[in-house]
Amino acid sequence: MVVRRVRAWAMLAVAAVVVTSATWVGGPVDAATVETGFTGRVTDSQGNAVANATVEVWSGDQDSYFSGSWASVTTTTDEQGRYTVARRAGWYQVRAYPPRAQQGFMTYSHSRNPIRVVAGSLTTANVKLRPAGVIKATVLTQTGKVVDPTYVSIGKCSVGMYVPWTPSDTRGGKVASVGTYEACITVDTNYAGLPYAQFRRTVTVEPGATVRLGTLRIPKSGKITGKLNFSGYAGSGGLDVELEPVGGWLKAGGKWGVAERGTVTFGNVAPGRYRVSVVGTNKSRIVTVKSGATTTFPTFSYALSSISGKVNAPAGQNVCVTIEWEYRCGTGTFSYWFGHLVSGDYLVDTSGGEYLTQPQATINLPSGGTHATKTFTMKSTRPLRTFSGKVVQPVDAPPAALVRLRTNVGTRYASSIEVRVKADGTFSTGRLTRVKTPFSVHDAFGHKLFSGTIAAGTDDVKRTIRLG
Repeated sequence: MVVRRVRAWAMLAVAAVVVTSATWVGGPVDAATVETGFTGRVTDSQGNAVANATVEVWSGDQDSYFSGSWASVTTTTDEQGRYTVARRAGWYQVRAYPPRAQQGFMTYSHSRNPIRVVAGSLTTANVKLRPAGVIKATVLTQTGKVVDPTYVSIGKCSVGMYVPWTPSDTRGGKVASVGTYEACITVDTNYAGLPYAQFRRTVTVEPGATVRLGTLRIPKSGKITGKLNFSGYAGSGGLDVELEPVGGWLKAGGKWGVAERGTVTFGNVAPGRYRVSVVGTNKSRIVTVKSGATTTFPTFSYALSSISGKVNAPAGQNVCVTIEWEYRCGTGTFSYWFGHLVSGDYLVDTSGGEYLTQPQATINLPSGGTHATKTFTMKSTRPLRTFSGKVVQPVDAPPAALVRLRTNVGTRYASSIEVRVKADGTFSTGRLTRVKTPFSVHDAFGHKLFSGTIAAGTDDVKRTIRLG
C-alpha cells in the first residue's frame, strides 16, 4: 500500500495590476500600429517608472489548461516604464520582472486574476512592483566547506509549507519580502549528501537593503533505527514508515522509509526530536537524535489485515479490482487478495470490460488483524450514468475551461477527474459512479468559478451551470 502526500508551495509576491479598456495614443515604438492587445506601465510602490523591466503576457483560453500551451509574448519597458504587446482578443495574465541590475523589488510578480482583451482596442494593465530587500548568509557543511548558494533557499517561514525557491540577486544574497518576520534558511537535501538543514532567524528587511546573517554551520547528522513486529506480514515488500520532526516540517526535513524484513533505518538525520510512525496506523514513537549518534526506537507491534474475495464477470472480459494504488486483474471469474493492510476505510473499485457495471464498495477494517471478504458481480449493461450539460456565463467573464469532479470522497484515497469545457460551453464526463459527487468549474488558470454537488442516483445527470 502506498500513501502519498502533497505539500503546498507558496509564491513570494504578487504585483498590483490595474486594468482598464482604452485606445492607445503614443508610447513605445510601433504602439500606434497595434490595434488589439495590452499596454501599460510598470512602476514602483511610489509610482516611479521602472525602465527595462521584462513583461510577459500569458494566454489562458480553454485549450491552454489541457494542452499545457500557455503561449506567451515578452517585451521590455521603455524609459517611462511603458510597454505595448499585440495579442488577439481573449483572456490573459500579465507577469513582470524588474531589471536584474536594479535592486529593491521582488524578482517575480503577476496579476492574480485573468485580464480580458477586446478586439479593436488596447487593454491597459499597469503593474506595480512590490519593494524588496536582500538576505545574505554563508552556510558551511559539517567539515567547514561553504555550501553553494544555489542550493540555499531563504524566505519567510510559513507554517505547514516549505520555503519557496528564492532567486539570487547581483550581490550574492536572496531577494526577500520587506518587513519584520522569521526567516528560514534551508539547504537542499540533494547537495553533497547533506542532511536536511534549516535555520530560523528573525529579520527586519527594508527596501533595497541587505540583511547579513553571518555564518551558519550544518550540525553533524545522526541515525535512527528500529524494528517492527507485524503479525500477518508475509510479503517480500515493506511497510511505509514516516519520520517527521516534532514541531512541523519547517524545523527539519521529513523522511520516508520502508521496513524490509521488520527493520527500518533513517540515516543522515539532523539533530532534533522526531516522531516515527507506521503509515496508516496509530503507532508512533518520539525519539531524540543527537549529533553523530545512533538512536534506536522501541519495537512496533501490530496485526495486519486483509481484503479478499471473488469477481464474477462475463467470460473473456478482462477486469481489475483496485484498492488505492494496488490492483489485481483477471479474466471472467477469478479470486483476488489484498494483504498487509492497516485499519481504516478502503474503497474497493472494479474496472475494465466493455459496457460492464463497475461495482464498488467501501470496506471498514476496524482494527488490526481484521480480514474482510467481498464478491463483485459485473454484468453486461450500458455505461454508468453520465454528467453533462452547458456552462453559461457573461461575455465579460473568463471562459470556463474544465469541470473537476471529486471521487472516492470520504475514503482513504480521494482523487479527482477533469473534463474539458468546449468552446460552446458544453461538457460531458462519460462514466460516472452512482454516489454523491462534488464538482467545480474552473478557468484555464485554475481559478474556481463555481462549485456544486451531484446527488446520488442511477440516472444520467444533465445540468445548466450559470455563472456570474
